Amino acid sequence: RLPFVIGNLRGGSMRSLTEGSALMAELRAVRVPEGCRNCRRLLLCGGGAKCVTYARSGRLDLRDVNCFYKH
Repeated sequence: RLPFVIGNLRGGSMRSLTEGSALMAELRAVRVPEGCRNCRRLLLCGGGAKCVTYARSGRLDLRDVNCFYKH
């Protein structure tokens, strides 16, 4: 659901795409959103669905816009 291109699987292995991609490294480095750090359910979701938040806001550093527990 994220509109990012990391490479062509026909040209290599999945491992080479995911481990050799700067974009994938950046996506893995995205930390828990500030609004989620004190949530008691953080271990269950880790900040929610980054793809949904990106689709709505264009950012990966915000908590899930559809979070059931945000209120």
